[in-house]
Amino acid sequence: MAIIRNSHSSNLGLPMGGPELRAGSETRVERWGQIKDHPVVKMWLVAGVLDEVEAATQAEPKAEPAPVKKAASPKKAPSAN
Repeated sequence: MAIIRNSHSSNLGLPMGGPELRAGSETRVERWGQIKDHPVVKMWLVAGVLDEVEAATQAEPKAEPAPVKKAASPKKAPSAN
């Protein structure tokens, strides 16, 4: 989560299901860690259209890795009794 300022003269809709940022205002943006990597958002940041006012203080959740299958136990050789 982060607080983002839209310095543009019109509203901007963030991609990837992000909120619409009202012109000249600050908006709380969930999943900012993922949204800010979008190519359009990167350009808005470089151009100064968007400013990150307050960054997240805790790590944002990332996609969970696929479950790891446990290896089967090796079968014991039959004993020669």
